[in-house]
Amino acid sequence: MLLNSVMLVGGIVVFMYVLRFLDGVFLGNRIAANYAIKPRGDNRLLSVVLAHYLHANRRHLFANTVPFFILAFLIAFDGLDEFAVATSIIMLIAGVGTWLFGSQGVHLGASGLITGYFGFVILRGWVTGNVPAIIIGIFIGIIYFGILGMVFGRRQGASNVMHFFGFLGGLLAAWVWSQLLASSVI
Repeated sequence: MLLNSVMLVGGIVVFMYVLRFLDGVFLGNRIAANYAIKPRGDNRLLSVVLAHYLHANRRHLFANTVPFFILAFLIAFDGLDEFAVATSIIMLIAGVGTWLFGSQGVHLGASGLITGYFGFVILRGWVTGNVPAIIIGIFIGIIYFGILGMVFGRRQGASNVMHFFGFLGGLLAAWVWSQLLASSVI
């Protein structure tokens, strides 16, 4: 389970770096321009997924790497099906919410997933009744308390709406996951 989780999350991080490298070096940022979320624009459906893995520049990607890896790993370690459910719901809510309510411009980056994973990890234990998950959620809530500033704050140049809807998506995903567990679907 540990190796599978590290390989999955590490593979996603490598994918983000490869995308950034190819787009920045060879494609003149055309992937980011074409697949970022453009509120109320003529987005491609793939933008709801791909925008979370695209970054404006290396600095943006570097800033997202460690919190993405840690939070995604904490979910993937409990099970790849749990990771798939959480990631899908977060992407959908963050992507559609950003498309509906975002400011003009382009919205991209893993921070919507990061705030979603944060919401998922801090709520998962409470809604599933899993004591170790509650303890991990409290610990992560303390360590990454600053993420709430991304969710409810206003930072110039950041997709505040993507952060907010990512967080809501994470909370919803935790509740959906608890319902799936309770109904023995998973």
